[in-house]
Amino acid sequence: MKSLKYVMLFLYILSTSACSKVIGYGVVNWSIPEYNLIAGDVLPILVKSNVSKSYIVHLDTENQEKEIPLWQLTFFKTKKEVEQFRTKIAENAFMYAQVLQDGLPMRIQPENTSKQVYRLRENQIVKILWKGDGVPVLRNGEPLPGDWYMIMTDDGADGWCFSLNLRIYDEREEETIVEETEIDNDNLLNDILAKQWYPESYSKMIAINRIDLERILPDHGFFPGLKNKVARLKVQETDLSFPYRRISKGEANVYNFEGSNLSIQVRSANRIAVQFTDAKGMPDVEYFVTIDSSLESIIETENERRNKLITALSDAGRTFHSASYGTLTIEPTGSFTWTGYKALSGKIIPSKAQEHGTIKIRFFPSPTLSSQYETVLSFYFENLDDSIDFLACRINDGLQLEYVNKTNISESVVQKRNAQPTVLFFGK
Repeated sequence: MKSLKYVMLFLYILSTSACSKVIGYGVVNWSIPEYNLIAGDVLPILVKSNVSKSYIVHLDTENQEKEIPLWQLTFFKTKKEVEQFRTKIAENAFMYAQVLQDGLPMRIQPENTSKQVYRLRENQIVKILWKGDGVPVLRNGEPLPGDWYMIMTDDGADGWCFSLNLRIYDEREEETIVEETEIDNDNLLNDILAKQWYPESYSKMIAINRIDLERILPDHGFFPGLKNKVARLKVQETDLSFPYRRISKGEANVYNFEGSNLSIQVRSANRIAVQFTDAKGMPDVEYFVTIDSSLESIIETENERRNKLITALSDAGRTFHSASYGTLTIEPTGSFTWTGYKALSGKIIPSKAQEHGTIKIRFFPSPTLSSQYETVLSFYFENLDDSIDFLACRINDGLQLEYVNKTNISESVVQKRNAQPTVLFFGK
């Protein structure tokens, strides 16, 4: 029944008229269990990315688009080419091999004197693509038992290998051949994979008790993706996925996510460096850390702090008056009404702004300014896209505001006052 499903899928692809989004077809080289795909299955390819080294394909069985590494599919533009290739690999669609000798060579041609293109590791798993007619391998003038096979490694390299030191098996009969991976016996790696990793900037915010809610987000971080073999890195303006086959250990506590351009270096028990190629094809590195407290509780505490500041302003007087700058009413919910601010209209507050809006706390006063101001209030006027920001503090029963130009705000901190400060005083 399983094979019938794939036949039906392939017939569907062949019978469907070419969609404008489809750039070609990919034949699966290596089974992908998480998507219920086996070698020889055919997928419509929508996008090819040389940056992330992956294809975006359509899975008809799930009606979803998925990302698959380039090496895991063989690309063809025509359905005729697809059929020819599938016929070539059909005999060995379920055949894999375990390498029995460390350093076993893969070669350009099926003969023992041909140039080596890859050296295999002991216990490494490879995919058998097809058997070829090669030059017999001799020892003491006698041919050794075995055949030449075109094989593929788990990071996409392919070449010819003589089968004497390969244990060939059918994945339907032996579905799990466990490689001797560092994950099994490497306590350091197991510890790293078990932890939650957040951008290093989070620990800095926590250390100085300056939590920027626009930059400390639960879905940002580094996620190894052990279950689906797709690692993910998400930080400000960067969201990348890295499909991989396995994790192997290199030198200096470096772990490579084979089949991708991703690696991690363990700097300490609570800090890692993640090296990768960015969306522009340039090498990059991001640092990630663990944090002691729950991120959700940190965010909740910061929200409570901000709400208390706004509530304190409303409790202090709720409605504030200024002969020059009008009347400002602040509700405990953070909504405000500001009337009579003509002196600010067109200069600080755009003329199209309405008299109502919402106050939020987004920014922090610098250490120098915090001796004079409690916080920074961001006024979101109705009909405006961005906020108007003021340093703020309570004076007796009144309120003092000082306008802040956005150019003086960096990394969510008001770094300095305006060259010519505009200070607003309101009484109760």
